[in-house]
Amino acid sequence: MLEPIGLEINNKKGYIIVFKCKKCGMIRKNKAAKDDDMDKIIKLSAKH
Repeated sequence: MLEPIGLEINNKKGYIIVFKCKKCGMIRKNKAAKDDDMDKIIKLSAKH
């Protein structure tokens, strides 16, 4: 189960959501999709 823990902004790719696996702790990054909830993305940016 991946939990969003942060946000990065890439000049070429746009918003990159940082996820952490609740089970093993592995960190993964994934480009935000056009249909992702922008309000939640903004809240992630406040965590930094």
